[in-house]
Amino acid sequence: MSLRALEAERLLDGPLRRLEGAALQGVRQPSWDRVLLNLRIPGETILLDLVATPTMARFHRSSKAPPNPSQPFAFQGLLRARLRGTLSRIRLLGGDRVLELHFGDLRLMLVFAGSRTDLLLLDSQDEVLGSLRQSLSVGDRFQWSPMEAADVVDRFVEVPDEDLNEAVRAFYLEREQVLADSRAQAALRSYRKRLLRRIGKQHEESARGEQAAVLRARADLLKGSFHLLRRGAAEVEVHDWSSGEGVVIPLDPSLSPADNLERLYRKAAKAQRSGELAAARLAESQRLLEELDAGAIPPGLASSGQPGSSP
Repeated sequence: MSLRALEAERLLDGPLRRLEGAALQGVRQPSWDRVLLNLRIPGETILLDLVATPTMARFHRSSKAPPNPSQPFAFQGLLRARLRGTLSRIRLLGGDRVLELHFGDLRLMLVFAGSRTDLLLLDSQDEVLGSLRQSLSVGDRFQWSPMEAADVVDRFVEVPDEDLNEAVRAFYLEREQVLADSRAQAALRSYRKRLLRRIGKQHEESARGEQAAVLRARADLLKGSFHLLRRGAAEVEVHDWSSGEGVVIPLDPSLSPADNLERLYRKAAKAQRSGELAAARLAESQRLLEELDAGAIPPGLASSGQPGSSP
């Protein structure tokens, strides 16, 4: 789905023909897979968009550059430090899917061919100074072996040359939006599954809190029958006056009677605290589930469906 050589050739022969001789005024990298060159020709500034997204790699002119991220990418720093002057030449390498941009002794190479997609900065000896996707390491020599593509046709054959740039930009914008929507839906489904699993666990934790009353009642029974406790005993049977039945209460033989009683009260208090905390978390999770099912998008997922496409 990346740009095809026939389409790229038409872009260079038509809408982008005036770029040779343009002065480089700036470099932006709004996302990991995209670089924009700010190029100035007499009377006009042109933003050349170079996108190295596998399966959607392409180049075209854009009207507006999105903001750079708060933490700049290293490749942008490299380009800003090394690229200077004018774009002396722009062409397809061997007529294939490699856009070659000459800036003095350096070349910026956009490979838009499947798994080999990348954006690389080369020196005059074809050695890699840096790359966007790191398909090659610094110091490696760039070599291109043409790849044959069967039944290649121009998907924009009916588009007039003067409208080709906008047609290419809109074509990929639409596909990036479809992909972003698909990923957003998948993220929402995954989030809902995680939320349901969390609610299940919180139900269990909340149910454990219900044991607090049972533990406290046992502690009260133990306190009322304290005279029956003996050090070293593993259990004691006490009379429950509310039910009229005997109740066997396990003990820790290593503890004194007083410590056994205190231990049981501590367990009751801990169970109550845990139950209250779990109940609060459960209520919050259930609220999130209700909002999700009502169509609300969680803040953490709100931006996941936004495409990193050209404006």
